[in-house]
Amino acid sequence: MHKRILAWLILLLVGGLLLPAVPALASNTPPDDGVIVWNEDYTLEEGEELDSDLIVFNGDVTLEVDSRVRGSVVVWGGDADVEGTIERELVVSDGNITLGDDAWVEGTSCAVGIVTLSLEMPVWREASSRGFPRAASRWITGAM
Repeated sequence: MHKRILAWLILLLVGGLLLPAVPALASNTPPDDGVIVWNEDYTLEEGEELDSDLIVFNGDVTLEVDSRVRGSVVVWGGDADVEGTIERELVVSDGNITLGDDAWVEGTSCAVGIVTLSLEMPVWREASSRGFPRAASRWITGAM
């Protein structure tokens, strides 16, 4: 009787230890963290599409006309020159944003630096800039 209970306890213990590993064994594809670029500039050429987020450290981002990022764009320590479409947010820290005539950012655009808008581009969402010590309104140019 004691051997049967001991066998069941051991089986229960082994099953409990293996149970958390089952979902990990079922997934063969790693999660998509997007495109991460270190110490280089990144250009998405005309007509190209990126199906994830784009994160660039210490480099500039250029999105040419008719290019599309199906996620957010984050630039740390560089500038963003946008003529294409960003389906989520555009965030630039320690750099500047330039939105051209054909630029379209479906989320919020913000920079710790200068935000320059094309005079032809309508602004439908918020574009903000936080520069120190000057106020943000002194840095935003273009039609608002």
